[in-house]
Amino acid sequence: MGKILWQGRRSFRSQIGLICLFILGFFFNYQLKALLPLKVYQFFNFCLIIILLEIVRRVYDTKYQVTDEHIIEERGLLNILYQKNTINIEDIRDIKVWQTLLGRIFNFGTVTIGTAAESFEEIVFDGVKNPTKLSKFIKNLSLKTKTQSTE
Repeated sequence: MGKILWQGRRSFRSQIGLICLFILGFFFNYQLKALLPLKVYQFFNFCLIIILLEIVRRVYDTKYQVTDEHIIEERGLLNILYQKNTINIEDIRDIKVWQTLLGRIFNFGTVTIGTAAESFEEIVFDGVKNPTKLSKFIKNLSLKTKTQSTE
């Protein structure tokens, strides 16, 4: 497959909304114990556990790699459905970076990579740290590979 130059996952920063929801729920957990019936309180705690498990699943379910020859996206590491997308570095035609306001504040975002073979983005790196830096790295690697192949 080649030498791994970059490897990553979704950032915990990209789950800031769910993390805040979990922290708020955890903070109010003790106050709600006296106010709610036991069954409702247990359901509330069950929901907190589900939120925590969803955060972990979203972060560890996907793995991204950039090698000297390929871009690799593996999805479904913790699911029944597993998907692995691979494209050659020299086939890259388009790289886009998407960041929300929170993404710009906490420096996470989505990097989409496309080739001329498909009209849509073939590989999507969701919620990665430093998306602009990563896209520049991939773009430079692609240009370097293309110039070496033409020589």
